[in-house]
Amino acid sequence: MEKNFQSLLSLICEVRLDYRRVNDLAIANEELTIQFYDTKNASGVSETRLCLRDSKKNEYALSIKQLAGLRIQTGTITATWLDEFKSDAGGAVFQTVAKEFVESGKSLEGLKFKVVKQLKVKNNQITTSLTPVYKDFCYEGVQEYTRGIRALLAGKGSDFFQTADYARGMAELREKLHSSPIKQGQNIESNLVLLPVFQVI
Repeated sequence: MEKNFQSLLSLICEVRLDYRRVNDLAIANEELTIQFYDTKNASGVSETRLCLRDSKKNEYALSIKQLAGLRIQTGTITATWLDEFKSDAGGAVFQTVAKEFVESGKSLEGLKFKVVKQLKVKNNQITTSLTPVYKDFCYEGVQEYTRGIRALLAGKGSDFFQTADYARGMAELREKLHSSPIKQGQNIESNLVLLPVFQVI
């Protein structure tokens, strides 16, 4: 870092204080647009990434694969659970919309999204009843889960997140977490994991 106030000002402006994920978005009238931002990976190499940005400049990070897989409302959605959405006549994924854009010669520039519904996720580790997935902190196994993530990521670069080893490792850790009991008093509606469905505007 250069020792001057101008370089310090630039660094302050570049720092990302809050890391928000696209799945953190909840139902709101807020409109979001696709934006690009530059950042440095763990090796210090600059790279361009994607996000959805709202009018308050809050940014919700996502990968190209996540953008392609965004759940989109195309009609009336009857699904309550994530696994029901795949066969819902009123839903599609954004890749389908993008292909229509290519065919009609449209651009993604200026395209807006709005969250119009949220879907619950079934806990597939509990087969005796229809049980939703709760946020990580609600499970008694959360400390072991956190330690497992640290061990999985130890010494890995940002490209590791795109590998099958990462996906497999995270799936195993989540399965173990969701097999552990819910902490007393944490199985409440506000602690449910809810995934957004978007309307394209």
